Amino acid sequence: MKKIILPIIILINLAFAQSGGKSLEKYLENFAVVVGMNQSFYGKDWNDAVEDLENDGTDVDHNPFRKLNFTLISEHKNGILGGVKYLSYGFDYDFERSNDDYYVNSFSSSSIFELKFFKLFLTYPLIDGLYLGFEGGYFIEGQSKLKMQNGPNETDDLDRDIWTDSDFSEFDYGLLGQYYYNINEKILVTVEGYYGLSKFSKDNDIPMTFPNVFHYVNLGIAYKFGKK
Repeated sequence: MKKIILPIIILINLAFAQSGGKSLEKYLENFAVVVGMNQSFYGKDWNDAVEDLENDGTDVDHNPFRKLNFTLISEHKNGILGGVKYLSYGFDYDFERSNDDYYVNSFSSSSIFELKFFKLFLTYPLIDGLYLGFEGGYFIEGQSKLKMQNGPNETDDLDRDIWTDSDFSEFDYGLLGQYYYNINEKILVTVEGYYGLSKFSKDNDIPMTFPNVFHYVNLGIAYKFGKK
């Protein structure tokens, strides 16, 4: 919890410095809150592994993995944006194989995997409403759910100790693009695209366990506390 609170305190202090320490109203002019819905996408290794399963005769149904996320944004000098966000990556797949000449036993299963992250970002204005920068953060917790045909449901919780003891990197970073469209002086529509550059396993030896790289697209609504 301390690792989460500290970056938020730093962000608030930076925003307060931008206000000149004048008043609460002036202070809040530098803040906006965003509630969004992000959808996960994956790297080439994971997509290739899914394609190999399909070529091998397994029907794979990819259910889009979408989760709510929350962002706190502070605007700094020269229009630079900095912020903190809480979001999830993951996947939701259904697998099914029928009897054929090579596989006697048919099966079906569903697998849902979720990783939760706390992240910081810094983006720079390019043109009106468009920003480009960097986002990075660390793993908080995760959960894996597996349901097999005629079998019990299995749910495994992943905390930071389990994650790091398994030699997975707890950090994730990549490029972040943002676009903001003003509805009025208080409300904006936001679109974000994140391209992950880091890998959770350096050895890249986790095919069909979970994706080694995540990307996401996020759609959100931002509320500005102050007037510009």
